[in-house]
Parts: sequence; structure tokens; C-alpha cells
Amino acid sequence: MNVAEIGAEVVSIKDGEKPVEIDENEIHRGDFHRQWKHVERSVLIRATQNYIVVLDLKEHIDWETRPIYDAEIDKWPEESRLAHNNLLAEIAVLEVGINEDFPSGIKRHFRRLLGEALTYSFEKDPLTAKKIVEAAIQYWNARSEETSRRWYLSSSAICSGFFVLLGFMLWIDRLTYISRFGETVFWLLLSSCAGALGTLLSVIVRSGDLKVDADAGKSLHWLEAGSRVIAGAISAVVVVLAIRSDMIFGNFSANGHMNLFTFLASIAAGSGERLATSIISKFDDKSSSTKSKSSSTSPKE
Repeated sequence: MNVAEIGAEVVSIKDGEKPVEIDENEIHRGDFHRQWKHVERSVLIRATQNYIVVLDLKEHIDWETRPIYDAEIDKWPEESRLAHNNLLAEIAVLEVGINEDFPSGIKRHFRRLLGEALTYSFEKDPLTAKKIVEAAIQYWNARSEETSRRWYLSSSAICSGFFVLLGFMLWIDRLTYISRFGETVFWLLLSSCAGALGTLLSVIVRSGDLKVDADAGKSLHWLEAGSRVIAGAISAVVVVLAIRSDMIFGNFSANGHMNLFTFLASIAAGSGERLATSIISKFDDKSSSTKSKSSSTSPKE
């Protein structure tokens, strides 16, 4: 039996057999490929003789250490072991809190930063490990705000787009719908579409001031955006009903531009709920005053 030594590898070759072909780049690339080849991974973060830290096939943080290194960790000073254990716990909590609705690239970068922090903890450098964790949290918070704003704006645009498309179809064939449902119903339907458009305008204008939290999940962003668009459509209907009943803006609606004015008022109503709620409160005030007058003029027994 012949023995061939290549680099740090010793390969046994039986007589009569062909030599085993070994890629020298694989041996000298410094990631201890042969030692940790059993560890399944999608991303290698760091591999040394004593440990390996990777992202597994599901892109979750995973690591493995040699038993001899585990025994060495047990001999660390108590302060170092506590710092190491605290970091492991913090990384576990941060990874569990990752929202799976996030883009895969953001989740991968965040987990890689946490994995890098873990490698410095294995190297008994808790200060650097802590700095990397803090940087990872800052990265996550920044990407979280961006993702949340993107979810909210896109969902608002899609929900409002449905109403805009409906309004466009109503307007294209308006003579048919007016003859079938009547002019009042037609303009109420069209005003709801304008109200949804006003809601989208309001969301775009206030997008920089929105207080959003991506950890709530993508579905909740869609629910919030959809409910706001529907509220804007309902607000527009309330405003148009008030205008056409001469409850508000009587001077503006009496000059022959009723339809144009109601359309503009619908957009304004959709951009905020204040106009609709003020009309409802005004109607409540009138109702209460009417009841008080009727009670005061009723004959006493």
C-alpha cells in the first residue's frame, strides 16, 4: 500500500488501484470542507476546526461544534460563559420573531448578521458579537419600516384601483346606468369610487408620516388598507347625500354645477373621515333639537 501526502491530507492508495483524485483548491480553501461536509447548508457563514455556523437548507441559523470544543467552553470563565449563553438566547429570540412574510433576501441578510455575531461569541469576543447584533437589529428595523410602507401603499392602490375601474366603467356607459338605476343612484355609486380615489390620495400624501409595523403581518396591512378605502367610499356617499339633500353647501350646489361639485366633494370626503363624521354629528344635533322642540310644545297632562 502506498501513501500519498497532499497538503494536510494523507490518502491511502491500495496496490493496483488508481490514485484518488483530490482537488487541491478544495483542500486549501480553508473552510474545512471535509470535516463539516455532513452539515447541510445553503449559506456558509464561518467554519473553523472547532465549529461551523451556517444557514441550513431552510435558511435558519444552525451551528455545530466539536465535542472537545464543548468541553473547552465549559472551562471558560463564568462571565464568558454567561455572555455566550445570553447571546445564544438573544439570537434565538430574534430569529423566532422574524416575520415569514418578509422578502427572503431581507431574512437571509438578517440571519447572516446574527450568525456572524455567533461566530465572534465562539471566538470569546462578546463586545464585537454584541455590536453585530445591534447592527442586525438596526438593519431589521429599517427594512421593516420600508416593507410595511410598501405593503400598505400597494394594498391601498390595489383596493382603490378596483373602485377606480368600477367608476370608469360606470362613466363609459353612464346613460345606460342612469336610465336603469336613476341619476341619484348613479352619482352615489360614482361618488363612492371617487371617495376611494380620495383615500388613495390621502395615503400617498401621508405615507412619510404613517406609523406602520411590519411585524403585524402582510394580511393585516391588506385588511387595514381595504377597510380605509371602504371607509372613504362610504364617507363620500354620506357627503353626496348631504349635498343633494341641501343639508350642506347649498349655495355651491345651486349654481348649476351639482355633479362636478359632488364629485370633487367625494374625493375630499375620501381623503379624510372628518367631513363625513361632522355631517353625521350635525344631523344628530338637528335630530336632538327637533325632539326637544316637539317635547316642549307637546300638551301637558
